[in-house]
Amino acid sequence: MNTRRRKVIWCGGSPGQDCLDACKFGKLDIESIAGQPSAVHLRDGRAMIVALDDGTSTAGLQTDTATMLRKALAHGLMAFVSCSFNDATAVAVALKNWRLNGIVGILPRGEESDLLEEIIRVREQPTINAELQVVGGESLSSEEEILLKRAFGDCSTVKLVK
Repeated sequence: MNTRRRKVIWCGGSPGQDCLDACKFGKLDIESIAGQPSAVHLRDGRAMIVALDDGTSTAGLQTDTATMLRKALAHGLMAFVSCSFNDATAVAVALKNWRLNGIVGILPRGEESDLLEEIIRVREQPTINAELQVVGGESLSSEEEILLKRAFGDCSTVKLVK
């Protein structure tokens, strides 16, 4: 049921050859997406990198980036925004406004391959068990439900009692 989390989800500008080589070396798959990640991306992903090319931070930060990063974090993915030096201040302000500063990492655009080595070495987080039956969990938020389904991924049913 639980698959190994071997995907790096890439949003935005294209990954360079160094990133592709680092993923291949670390036996990770890199998958570029446009828009919100699917349930499969979130289940199989280990990390999400939002890559903003120079001068694109204004447009990139106007989209549903905060929602995408929050979903990734709730599913146990590491989350990063890669941007140019010129856009770093705008990205830092956006992360602060979204209350994601210190949780989502910021790194220089073009140097993501160094980060991939760190992602490869990090212990895998459990995947979500979408089939888990939660009895008594009607008042859970969507993020709490995701965390519960990750924590009890090897179970078939969980009963919550006050």
